[in-house]
Order: sequence, then C-alpha cells, then structure tokens
Amino acid sequence: MTPTLRLSTISLVSALRAGALTLALAVLALVGVPSATAQAVYDNFDDGNVDNTGAFAGGAENTGAGTGPTDGLGGDADTGLNLGIDPGSGGGFAGAFVTAPGGVFDATGQEYLTFYIRPSVVEANLPLTLEIVLQEDINGDGAFDGNGGGPEDELRTTYRLDADMMGFEFVQIPLATFVDGGGGADDGVDLSKILNVVYVFGGIPAGPPFAVSFDEIVFRDGPVMLDGAFASYDNFDDGNVDNTGAFAGGAENTGAGTGPTDGLGGDADTGLNLGIDPGSGGGFAGAFVTAPGGVFDATGQEYLTFYIRPSVVEANLPLTLEIVLQEDINGDGAFDGNGGGPEDELRTTYRLDADMMGFEFVQIPLATFVDGGGGADDGVDLSKILNVVYVFGGIPAGPPFAVSLDEIAFVTGTPVSNEPADIAPAFSLSAAYPNPFQTTARVDLTLDRAEAVRVAVYDVLGRQVAVLHEGTLSAQTLHSFSLGARGLSSGLYLYRVTGESFSATRRVILN
Repeated sequence: MTPTLRLSTISLVSALRAGALTLALAVLALVGVPSATAQAVYDNFDDGNVDNTGAFAGGAENTGAGTGPTDGLGGDADTGLNLGIDPGSGGGFAGAFVTAPGGVFDATGQEYLTFYIRPSVVEANLPLTLEIVLQEDINGDGAFDGNGGGPEDELRTTYRLDADMMGFEFVQIPLATFVDGGGGADDGVDLSKILNVVYVFGGIPAGPPFAVSFDEIVFRDGPVMLDGAFASYDNFDDGNVDNTGAFAGGAENTGAGTGPTDGLGGDADTGLNLGIDPGSGGGFAGAFVTAPGGVFDATGQEYLTFYIRPSVVEANLPLTLEIVLQEDINGDGAFDGNGGGPEDELRTTYRLDADMMGFEFVQIPLATFVDGGGGADDGVDLSKILNVVYVFGGIPAGPPFAVSLDEIAFVTGTPVSNEPADIAPAFSLSAAYPNPFQTTARVDLTLDRAEAVRVAVYDVLGRQVAVLHEGTLSAQTLHSFSLGARGLSSGLYLYRVTGESFSATRRVILN
C-alpha cells in the first residue's frame, strides 16, 4: 500500500516563454462560497463505534498503528477516529481503513470527498504524504478483491501534510483528481459500491511517534469554499493571450491552438480556448499560461481554482487533464527543470467527462499536487510560479474537440470552526434563477431559526454592487430576494448570504 501515484505524461515545455503583460496582482476578499452543498455522510463516528475500522503497518519492526476513539471534532468524546504511528529508527508505512457502514456506500453523483484531519506531527516526522484510496466491492462479498489484478478496482490520490496544521483542518478533494490505483480491473470505481476509504502514510521517515485523527468523512456534490483571500492569476478579461502558448505531439494530425473564446458569462475575449484534433492516431496536447508580470506569488494559498468547459463526446474519452505548476527561481523567464535542471514543478490530474455542461468550477487543493519528476525535487517555490500548464496526455483517436479555460486563481480559506455550519446546515439557500439572467434573478432562503441576515452582491473583483437585505428574518418562512440587471454590466456576479450562524455564497451570470 505504498504510494503509486505517477502523473507524468510527457517531458515537454523545455523553455516556455514568459508573458509580456504586466498586470497588478489583485488580492481580494473571497466571496465565492457555495457552502451549502448536498452531502452524503460516509462516517462521522458520532456513535463512538470504530468496529468498521482497522489499522495496518509495515516496514521497520517498531512501526505500528492502532485505531480507537479520540476527543473528536468539537471536543466531544467518541466522535472521531485516531491513528497512532511509531516509525522508530527505520520508518515504513502505516494507515487505517474505514469500511462503509452497512456494507457498501452509494456516492453516485458526488464530486468531492471531504473530511477533517488533525495530525500531531513535528518537523522530524516530515515529509509526510497521505494517500487516500477508494476501494469498491462489486461482487458483494464484503472484501476488496483487487489486489494482484483481481476484479475490483480502486482510485487513489495524495495529500501532503505539514507541521503548521493546528487542530482539525478541513480537507476537500475533487473525486476527479483520483486516478487508478494500479490494481484491479482498471475500469473505474463504481461510486455506488464503495467498500473502503483507506488512509495510507507511505515512506514515513524515521522519527518520533505521532498521531493522526479523522472525522466527518463526507461525499458532496460540489465544493465547500471558505471565506479567505483570492489571488487572480489570469482572467483573460483583456482579451490578450500573448502570455499563452500551445503544444502537441503524437500522431501527425494532432494539433493545438490558443485564442479568445466567448468566455465565462458570454462576453467576448474573456477566456482561453484550446483546440485539439487527435485524428486517427491520438497523442498529447495542451496549453500553458505564463504568469502576467513574469512570476506569480501564491505564497500561503491553499487551492488552485479555475473554470473549464470541454466540448467533448464519448468518442473523446477517457480524457485526463494534467495540471502542472512550474517555477522560475533564477529569474530568466524560463522553466529550467527538464532533464533534472535546477527548477521544479508540481503536478496533479483531473478527469473530464461528457456530462460537463458549460463552464464548470474546479477547486483543487495545492496539497494534492506531487513532484513532477523533473527538476530539483525540493518543492515548488509558490512565490515564483512561472507557468500554469494544462496537458491532455494519452488522447484517444477521435473527432476534434475544444477546451476553454477561464478565471485561473489561487485561493486560501480561513480556518473552519469546530462545528461548521455546512455539516448540518441551519438554512436552505437556492441557486439563483433564472441563471444566466437578463432582467431579474431570484434567490430563495429558508432559516431553521430567526436571525439577522445580510444578502449582498459582489462582482468578480470583490466589489459590492448591491445589498438585497439587511435585518432579521423569521424562521420556517420562504424569503425571496431579487437582483435586477439595471446598472450592471454583463458577466459573473456572486451573491453572499451571511447570518449569525452561517454564511454561503453562490454565483450568477448576467447575460
């Protein structure tokens, strides 16, 4: 159960050109927070029962692990899962699994795996990478039969831990970033038949004992974004794509090109378009976006976010996007990491499918990015990001298709409370309708209890453009608010609802 995630598809982009644009870095108050997502609770351990869990360890003789109750999220007894690890002088691997209560778990239609984690580690325990594995049970025998190429499959991703984590930290990972685990049938995990969620620490360095606690393992149909800071990398709103480039390889008729698209919100010249023709041979293709201004400072940011719109059909699938962050340490305007050069890169993957409609919001923790296999392997300096690269590797033969990208940004979330509102929402907030709208959009809100509420609207730069309500609202009553188009330009807007016990933000588009 050691980490096997390998994300290299190509060794390309030997010296991507730097952009000539100079844009002021906008660090904004993050208001895009769709925090009331539909959820499917896998296990919250609130009954104090850990009979459906188990531990494993290997490596040095004195590497061990055990499970048992912890003080839990919020301080209550018997509400979490605790894993104790003693790597000793030899190191090794260790982990725990959580079997689905009830046999198997149906996460059909869910897009994110979320959980809370509290690592009690020190610098001597690092580097420490958590591998998260989803295993299926197709034949219903209550076991994962995928080892050694058996009939059942698993998906894996990684998440890096550090010594700065304080208390329980909220983690959310898109299921689309999970890749085949290397065993089983390799036909994709059936999300309606998840048997185990497995947490594996592989390659633990020799060091002192430490503990890791888990709580609130939940599958969600969308991301939960926390209040924090937003740093725009490139939103393409000036229509200039001089800081972008395309590449392709493989079959003779595999090609790629960049250019403006209609963009997010329907306006011209606000997005980046990539056209790919795999022809009869397939291959790879992609695009890079060089940091406007030379290099980009994403220090302290926790997530990479962007919007993507793939125009694909079943014949284009499977289609996996590899996302690469490359640094420029020496300031020469190029990535010098190929062939083991001095500069490094981080990579992750994101699977695309034919069900995506229009622009889809993607939010990926930077902690899920792993070393790209080239360069110095000392970790990317987030203060000196040169390129964000989007690579489609192993494209199957098929018809031409296009992929549009917009609003590339880095985001950091504020620490969540011990009892966050999104676990048990005390409110119900509708999506805006119609969306997109031309004259008026409506939003509905229902509260479980009466409280003071503020409803405000912001543009994508974080500027407040309207206040729809401010004052006390009654409980168990449908409250409706209208956003009018008068005085607003077409584009993306965010409406934020803030109460005494909750806050949530959704997006709406004015055509």
